[in-house]
Amino acid sequence: MSRCLATGLAWASLVAAMIVSATARADNAVTVNRTPFDDFQSLCVSVGGHAADSLKAAEQGGWLPMAAADLPKFPVNLVSVDARQQPPDHGGGLLVAGRGRYLFDGVEIRFDLCGLAAEGHDLTSGAATWAGVEPAETYPDGSRVYLFFQDGDHHRPASGIDTDEALTKASRTGQVWILVIGHARNGGFVAYGPIDRPPAGPGPIRVAAHRRPQ
Repeated sequence: MSRCLATGLAWASLVAAMIVSATARADNAVTVNRTPFDDFQSLCVSVGGHAADSLKAAEQGGWLPMAAADLPKFPVNLVSVDARQQPPDHGGGLLVAGRGRYLFDGVEIRFDLCGLAAEGHDLTSGAATWAGVEPAETYPDGSRVYLFFQDGDHHRPASGIDTDEALTKASRTGQVWILVIGHARNGGFVAYGPIDRPPAGPGPIRVAAHRRPQ
């Protein structure tokens, strides 16, 4: 082998090593700079808030099983839920996926639930910006409820859903989605999912309740 060829191969190997190193640093930077809102987008929004798909995506991302009994109190009543915990060195977030219930103006709203809690991180402002509509209700503790129709990234407010009849009428127009943002532990919590369409026939039994988080 000539000296020139050997030198050329050495430089090629060095350049290849530098490219691999730079790619690894870039991948690590993505991991380090990943935000809880990014997790909400990938684990909840991208799968339409469906529990089984959210759990599968979390497991593929290295999230670990967690006992539902160890979950903190959330501003949504968790009817049935599975939980996953992000490893502490990757952020330590909590994912809940299953079924949720929310009392809104006396109407019991049930929905498929994908929720995310992020201790020590601001998750709520990103979720509110993503919703892009005015909240249907706000509460003194800062919790907010959004009800909307969505077409891709475009959201339209589903306003006036304060009776069973109004919810039934809105559901004939299209799928209504709910986003609840609030606080859990020392950070933000978001719950997102498609609201159940009311059954045909007589409306569901109304539930007397004040307009407040659960």
